[in-house]
This record gives sequence, C-alpha cells and structure tokens, in this order.
Amino acid sequence: MSRACDPASCQFPGLPGIAGGRPDAALHPTLGPRPGRRSAVVTLPPVVGLRPCGPGHLWVRDLEGKAGEVGGSAPTLVLVHGLGATGAVWDRLLELGRWPGRVLVPDLRGHGGSPWAANYSLGSMAADVAGLLGPGETSIVVGHSLGGVVAMALATGWYGVTVQRCLTIGIKVAWSPAEVDRIPELAARPRRHFSSRPEAAAWFLKLAGLHGIVDSDDPMTERGVIEVPDGWTTTQDPRTIVVGPPPMASLHAAVEVPVRHVCGADDPLVTWAELVAYDADAVQIDGAGHNAMVERPADVLELIER
Repeated sequence: MSRACDPASCQFPGLPGIAGGRPDAALHPTLGPRPGRRSAVVTLPPVVGLRPCGPGHLWVRDLEGKAGEVGGSAPTLVLVHGLGATGAVWDRLLELGRWPGRVLVPDLRGHGGSPWAANYSLGSMAADVAGLLGPGETSIVVGHSLGGVVAMALATGWYGVTVQRCLTIGIKVAWSPAEVDRIPELAARPRRHFSSRPEAAAWFLKLAGLHGIVDSDDPMTERGVIEVPDGWTTTQDPRTIVVGPPPMASLHAAVEVPVRHVCGADDPLVTWAELVAYDADAVQIDGAGHNAMVERPADVLELIER
C-alpha cells in the first residue's frame, strides 16, 4: 500500500511555498489512488508559507511480506533513493519479488510525493525515515547516493531504530571546493517549467541521473513531475541540495553495524578506489553507472541478500 503525508503538518510541492525565494501560485492536485497501488486520498487546503515536515510524514510504499510484520522473523528492508529521484528507482529491484519480509520505500522530504520542508539536513531526513519504523522493528537499510548517507545515519543508532546492516550504492564521497561553493547557487534556483509532461519528465531524469537509462514515459517518472497551471514541473524542492557533502569519517566512526559500500564500474560520481578507503571489501558492479539498482537490479538484490 502507499501512504500519503499528514496534511495537518506537511506541505506538498506546488502548494504555496518557496520556489526560487517566492511563493508558488499553484496548488498541488488531490493525491488519489494510482494504478496498481492502494493509496489514501488526501485533499489539501490552501496553506500559506512552509510548515516543518515532521518525522514519518512521508509518501511511502509499504509492502507487507510473508514475514515482515513487526516481530516477524525477516527484517524490514528499507530502500532510500538519492537526490533528485523518488522511491520509484527501486521498482525494478522490487519486481524481482524475492524479499520475504516487509519493504518500506519512502520519498524523502522535498522529493516526489513527500512534502517540501522548512529545512533540509541529513539529520532531518534520517529522522523522517526512522519515523516509519515501529518500536523494536529490525531493518536492513539500503540507500542510493544521498539515500546511502541517510542509511548510514540510521545505522549509527542515533535515531532509535534497530538496523541489522547497511548497504550503500554510489555515495559521492569526494567533493571539490568548487562543487561545495556552488551549492547555495543551485539551491536558490527556481524549478524549471515545461509545456509538456515529456519535457518535464526528461528534465527529472537528468536531475535523478537517469537520462539515457529510463524513458520519459516510464512509470518511474510518475512522482517526479507534476502538472501546474502553467504547464509541468518537477516535484523536487531545489533546496534539498543543501544537505551537501557526506561526513563519511564521522559516520563510519559512529555506525554500529556492518556497512557495505557499492558503486557501478562506470559511475561518474564515485570510484571503487574512493570507496575502499572506507570499506576494504567495497564492491564494484560491472555494467552499471550511478544508478546500479536500476541498471543491474539483480546484482544489487544479491548483495542485499548476502
């Protein structure tokens, strides 16, 4: 099933809020059932300004497996997407259908069907995801890129959840001073608007690093774009980029469980040699770039199941 955010405490992209420093004029349409999914219908009233996104107030695909209930024998599998994407990047892996327990696939705050928030930080994103897990629910957390950093944060024990192990895919660990200096400029840019859905979807795929891998009419783009009065735009809040470079050394010093780092052999953002500095047994997946879970889902699932 799919759960939408609590309208009393969240704001969705397109509601009056911040876009390039000015209020958006468009309202987000009613969120309703999507093909093949069960979804709560939430009609949101006009809201002025931004409201904080509280822990657990995320759009999440919640798949209940054979043994995945709280207290069951199989740990819950939590799949966390990267910057600019949505939880749909895990669809090809989920289509393999081999996980025996519960599976949680959220859209991070400021992405997809989840609300925009007053602030974006590693801590706030990790707290949001932690809020999806029940007391005593054991999990395996897998994250891509930014989602991998969120997964590591959850594995520290700081957020009150029980993580059995952690797997990351394609974390960008090396940032140049120029890249860091450019973050405020990128965060301040307004969303681009397009006259058609295919154009907006193509731009979403570029932001998510999926251009040339996924077609603009693929279901994976569903929550990445939204229709507004003047056309189409992406659902990501540009300010999500302010999360910035990951504090890899600090996270590794704090994690309490095994962490495995993975990257595609052709990933333009990180190399196997860079990951080995943090994980001597880091894995490189041949035939994959930055989105290995989309390009080589069976290989990624095999690593999860080890």
